[in-house]
Amino acid sequence: MVRSWRRTRLPYEEIVNALKAGHAYFVGGIKRQTAHSASRSLSKKLGAKVVAVSSMYDGEKGYAFFKGSLEEWARKKRVA
Repeated sequence: MVRSWRRTRLPYEEIVNALKAGHAYFVGGIKRQTAHSASRSLSKKLGAKVVAVSSMYDGEKGYAFFKGSLEEWARKKRVA
């Protein structure tokens, strides 16, 4: 993740590829507003709803992005 003056740059292409493959993607150290904006942008790029869920990974607070909803993602992972 790269921070420039007043803007956080997220690796959108990397996130899109992970979500297309059926994985969740965690981004640490971002604000709620940034996560919400990113989920809207990712939804447009994927053509499917993307949700951002507040989470913690390896002791770092951030947001996990899921295609669809967390429940749908967990249901698909359990079946597969």
